[in-house]
Amino acid sequence: QYANPHLQTFAHLETLYSLPGTSQNPSHIRSFASQITESTGALGALGHDVEGWAVPILFMCCKKLNGKLREDWERHLLTAPDPSIQQFTWFLQEQARVLEASRSSNDPVVVKKSSVRQPASKGTTTLMVGASNQS
Repeated sequence: QYANPHLQTFAHLETLYSLPGTSQNPSHIRSFASQITESTGALGALGHDVEGWAVPILFMCCKKLNGKLREDWERHLLTAPDPSIQQFTWFLQEQARVLEASRSSNDPVVVKKSSVRQPASKGTTTLMVGASNQS
């Protein structure tokens, strides 16, 4: 397969065609963008004018976007009506970053238990494993 550019081309096109749909998971969005970048880069290295294929590739990839991501992409197109594949993957990476940042700011703060011993309440037995008995 590696000696046959025709088969390599088909393999990379198959990767693009078979991309799974996206979710609102930042790592899935990054993976989706990376696969597009990798496949289009490989097609370019094989001598194909990939930017000339931007319209059908973007059409195919946009069909895989989840509703919110597709809506955000359509809004983005209002300011950049003729995007390149590179602009599309940059948009995806930025959306993943925004999702990640918004999720981390909404996560509840986890408070670690203090290592200071609390006095045992009346009627409770406390078992201290591995504690030294120094007074």
